[in-house]
Amino acid sequence: MELFQLKDFSLTFAPQTLAINVFKAIIDRDKTKDKVTAIKEISYIYFFADDRSDFKSFIDSNERTEEIKLALSLDHKWKPDKQILEAIDFYIKMEETVGSRLLNSCLIAADKMGKFLERIDLNEHDDKGKLVHNVKQVNDTIKQVPLTIKSLLEAQREIKKEKETKSGARGSIQKGDFEDIE
Repeated sequence: MELFQLKDFSLTFAPQTLAINVFKAIIDRDKTKDKVTAIKEISYIYFFADDRSDFKSFIDSNERTEEIKLALSLDHKWKPDKQILEAIDFYIKMEETVGSRLLNSCLIAADKMGKFLERIDLNEHDDKGKLVHNVKQVNDTIKQVPLTIKSLLEAQREIKKEKETKSGARGSIQKGDFEDIE
């Protein structure tokens, strides 16, 4: 879903952004002429929710929010309100595919696996004096990490290609072989 257009080196809202109620409400509440706050808030929605966003690497939503706020120069006290959250839910619903849903689940699992590995204490013993963690199993898990990373990166590339194709050709329209060349 394209939310913005670039015209004469200026960012403006795409027509569909103005037509969709959840986005229009955010634009309408910004009473300034240049709609700077609305542009930042709708940019936040894109950066937070779109799988093509570089900020998706922050699995924790609070951490992602803080990084986006910093990048967009949003006030440090700013928080996504009900309208922003509704727009995020709508955006995710409209952009979600089976592949993107599966990828997000895999990223969450990989993040949990990383946190688990961070907390492992190989010197930890149970109440009988036996080691709690099997060093060989931990080592085998670590050996699988490069394969897991490679698989996740490939899946991310496929989802990005899928979404770029979806946004580049709408409906039954197909791009020509040289259409992107300018």
